[in-house]
Amino acid sequence: MRILMSSVISALTLVLAAMAMNSAASPSLDLGAGMGLKLVSIPSGRFTGGESHLNRSEIGYFSPHEVIARSVQISKSFYTGQYLVTVGQFARFVQSTNYVSDAESGTRPWRNLTKGCYTMAGKTWGPVADANWKSPGFSQDDTHPATCISWNDAEAFCVWASKQTGKKVRLPTEAELEYLQRAGTETRYYWGSRSDYRSLWANLADSDIAGDDDLFPDGQPSMKRFTSEKRNDGYKYTTPVGFYPPNLFGVYDAIGNVWEYTEDWEGDDPGRVDPRGMSSERYRSMKGGSWLSTPDFYRPSIRLQIEPESRTSTRGFRVVVEQ
Repeated sequence: MRILMSSVISALTLVLAAMAMNSAASPSLDLGAGMGLKLVSIPSGRFTGGESHLNRSEIGYFSPHEVIARSVQISKSFYTGQYLVTVGQFARFVQSTNYVSDAESGTRPWRNLTKGCYTMAGKTWGPVADANWKSPGFSQDDTHPATCISWNDAEAFCVWASKQTGKKVRLPTEAELEYLQRAGTETRYYWGSRSDYRSLWANLADSDIAGDDDLFPDGQPSMKRFTSEKRNDGYKYTTPVGFYPPNLFGVYDAIGNVWEYTEDWEGDDPGRVDPRGMSSERYRSMKGGSWLSTPDFYRPSIRLQIEPESRTSTRGFRVVVEQ
């Protein structure tokens, strides 16, 4: 009981701190041409990262290097995008720089793709040579999250945004992303211990979607939690950013809609203060789940490895701005 009360007090303290920091008008990045990117301030603090032994016994799939629950400290407050980077914001970057994404250029092949990305082609998941952020295989408008972009593309956006705004704009570390996804909570999902079977909290796999096929093209791993029957939010693919309610830090789409790239190389990160991944590796990390994700995969604790040149219609990003 004492441990539980301590956790509740700690979570409440973090949430109150976040509310106080964001009580004034929300800051934003000026991307030019009338385009802005809204930010929220995330307070420094501690959280329990990873999954407990108890939770691990109830989950069917764990990614490589996924860690056992331990206390982690985020030593500095930071700003993060209140929303995922949108199609409109990515278009502004392309317009300003004439940037050509990996899916369009063909200069960084991936799997059996030279150009294009993995997406839904009819009812089948697979490579589509002419799919890219402008046309990911399904209908989007400027308010949907940019997708069919690689980690390289997301990094290029951050470099441009830094020059455009004079701020230090980057991708979040794994620890920062899990921290802002949890928003002071320690349950399996930030809304509680039960999966979002009623489609109340996040854009996740609807009942007519097989789920996470992009990550496991050779077949599904063993899962213990599946998408509920009749789960349907009216959007088969991405939703506009902000369609679902924010978490307690005021962050929208903290889970779901698109997987989010991180700054870290994937690998062991045993650190307890501002932990980072490996110093260099073959893979980067992403977190958070997407419109294709089933309950075992949209936990804040999950860590998945991806090649920097890889791209699918289930991946996107949000930015961090250092204070």
